[in-house]
Amino acid sequence: MLSLTNKEKTICEMVSVGMTNQEISQQLQRSIHTINTHIKNIFQKNKISNRTQLCYLFSKYNNERHASLK
Repeated sequence: MLSLTNKEKTICEMVSVGMTNQEISQQLQRSIHTINTHIKNIFQKNKISNRTQLCYLFSKYNNERHASLK
């Protein structure tokens, strides 16, 4: 299960559709440094090291969340 703040969930969604940190920065109107920090925190909190793992875990999280709503 992912441990995420609401902002981190938003960023994960953006990463999962292939957006770069720069694109996320522009979309959220935050500095690239802020986005980099959020992503670093997501990696550390969830013991992952790359965007592929993040996308896998976020997809699994979304599937579990949707299944629990049924």
